Amino acid sequence: MFSKRAPVVVTTDTIIDSFGINEYRSAKYTIRASNDLGYQALEVLLVHDNINSITTIYGSLSTTGSDIISLTTDINTGIVELRATGLSANTQVNLLGTYVPD
Repeated sequence: MFSKRAPVVVTTDTIIDSFGINEYRSAKYTIRASNDLGYQALEVLLVHDNINSITTIYGSLSTTGSDIISLTTDINTGIVELRATGLSANTQVNLLGTYVPD
């Protein structure tokens, strides 16, 4: 399943995607982050075991030479959350997700 979201304004610890633990086991994201200074493209893998979720960034390019966002993941009341924190003002992300059930 593919999903394209509208741009999300990112400040601190902003949820940029979420899904129920019983919906999907893993996800792959292509993310575009931007701020006043430039753009970053990332490829991210996420997997969870119903208790913990983890991510890895396996591809990242930035026109600024440094990261525009930082990413974390957690499970909150049965919902897997992918969160971003903007590392400067006026940060936005777009993402495309591919989801894989058990």
